[in-house]
Amino acid sequence: HRGLLLQGLSLMASAFDLSPMLLPGPLLQQLLTAVTDTVRGCPHLTQQVWDTTNISFKPLRYLLDEACSLFPAFPGPFLQLAIGLCHGQESAAACYSYLCNKPCLAVEYEANTPGVVVQGEEAVLDVDMPWAKAPDVEGSIVPQGTHGRLMQVPVFAQPPAPSEGGAAPPAPFLVAWEVDAEQGTGPVLLLARAAHCLQQLHAANAERQKVAGTEAWQDLRLILQLVAALLRGDPLLAKPLLNVTIIYNRNQQMDWLEVVIASLNVLPTLTVAAGGLPGTTAPAASKPSPLNSSSNTAAFCQQVLAALADSLVTAAAVASCQPGRVMRALAASQLFAGVNVSMEPLGLVGLEQLSSWAQEQQQRQDQSSVDVGDDWSSLTDLQVLQEALEVPHSSYPLTHAVIHLVQTLLNQHCTWGLVPSLVHYTLNRVLGAMPWMPFTCTSDRWVFGWWCHAGCSVQS
Repeated sequence: HRGLLLQGLSLMASAFDLSPMLLPGPLLQQLLTAVTDTVRGCPHLTQQVWDTTNISFKPLRYLLDEACSLFPAFPGPFLQLAIGLCHGQESAAACYSYLCNKPCLAVEYEANTPGVVVQGEEAVLDVDMPWAKAPDVEGSIVPQGTHGRLMQVPVFAQPPAPSEGGAAPPAPFLVAWEVDAEQGTGPVLLLARAAHCLQQLHAANAERQKVAGTEAWQDLRLILQLVAALLRGDPLLAKPLLNVTIIYNRNQQMDWLEVVIASLNVLPTLTVAAGGLPGTTAPAASKPSPLNSSSNTAAFCQQVLAALADSLVTAAAVASCQPGRVMRALAASQLFAGVNVSMEPLGLVGLEQLSSWAQEQQQRQDQSSVDVGDDWSSLTDLQVLQEALEVPHSSYPLTHAVIHLVQTLLNQHCTWGLVPSLVHYTLNRVLGAMPWMPFTCTSDRWVFGWWCHAGCSVQS
């Protein structure tokens, strides 16, 4: 039935020319939701959409291409479609290949912007111009002489029409610049934008400004969701993703793991600033509108939880190829602050010292087992987020991501660092509390319990 429904959506998109360029915002969102909901959990359908020989779904590929032409000036439609089309290994690989090869650099300009020379349906830069959505990233300057394709601003992003009798201001326009990146155009642009968004969110939070609903927040959460969706579909994509690097703020080299760790440091503080945790209220500077009503605050905090969960999913995938680096990075993150990290595995020991070394390690292990057994209680941020934000909604995306991370690390034979504390946290704080934790249905409770046992089974 879903296949028939998807074919119907494809025919409708073709018959009515449903392009992201022409649709108003609410109608476009309905179309995107219809497509992504139809293919959710159906890898065979997403594979058919990516199959260029499948004529039935050519209108949906055209919809994707049109949304991609707006990226990254208006990234929402493209990122939502890409996230929805990542189900399964083949689809995730196809999506990543598309990301690397298809996107240009779409930038919005005001009319008569200095340095942008319009020549018919093309534009040329006569000066070097930084990309405003990631100006602190080295290499984000579009060089002089770059050519691009001129486009109109999509209907959903156009300014409101002037009042009757008023003069309309000069219309802004889009230019899709022809740029290329050795590591893949899309992954580099996404990484650069994510790093800049995190910096903006951190600065806004420090200045007690509103974060919910801002462009930086919307872009960041969709980027984290897309990377996690790619890695859920094909964890082997972690290797090419880790090859994508940028130079931020002149001297700081960043890759996707650095962005994940920065997210684990910044995102928990946003729930406090929004007044979403017990005993906290949003600062006065962030309460100018109904955006900070209780329902909107709850919705924003659920978005933060989902973004944290996506970050941990990405960290788990990276751990499958760089476990030691992930362990050290997680131990330094704010989300897991307060845990006494156990020793890393030691190198080879000479035969003559083996007996004394074994006795010494056994004593340390006996002592650390007692300490670590109680150390899970110091994971206060995790506990607060679970109790304040997950339990009231009977939904546990962050806890589920923690369990998945534990399972991945144990499968990589990592029993040091944070792992003992996370195992005890899973067994004591999660599995031990399940009789009192609310779930939407009984099957969810059993599935969640199975995940807890599966996540810690390697340890036992």
